[in-house]
Amino acid sequence: MKYYTKLTKIGHITIVEKEQKIINIILDKRRIEGLYQESDLIKHAFMELDMYLNKKKNKIELPYSLKGTEFDLLVWEELLKIEYGTYKGYKEIAQAIGKPNSVRAVGRACGRNRLAILIPCHRVLCSNGKLSGYAYGELKKRWLLELEGVSL
Repeated sequence: MKYYTKLTKIGHITIVEKEQKIINIILDKRRIEGLYQESDLIKHAFMELDMYLNKKKNKIELPYSLKGTEFDLLVWEELLKIEYGTYKGYKEIAQAIGKPNSVRAVGRACGRNRLAILIPCHRVLCSNGKLSGYAYGELKKRWLLELEGVSL
């Protein structure tokens, strides 16, 4: 496993690679086990993120690997359908995956997302349009949404 941390417009970002796939994108400074090395894939991932953070690209495309429950994977797949500059409510996601009574479970799945920005859980809001439940805090969630042009 390889990882590298850089300071970006949104703060420190650490990207973790395993077997030529991105397995974690972390939006703060955390201690990671592995080899501190900026591989070609990690360099490419930072280039993609830099273009996104500078409004030169609205979709990040990287090889990645996700691990989670079957439910988590359903939620994350649905999050990938939320277009840049838009958002959905937790309830909308629950309905879209055919589990309308699982709003809180959708929130927990968003919290377990290990690929921040790539899997856009920042684009999920409460049904009243309020921010809540972002693993890296409300300020970063607001910053990402405003970057995309979402009015809050």
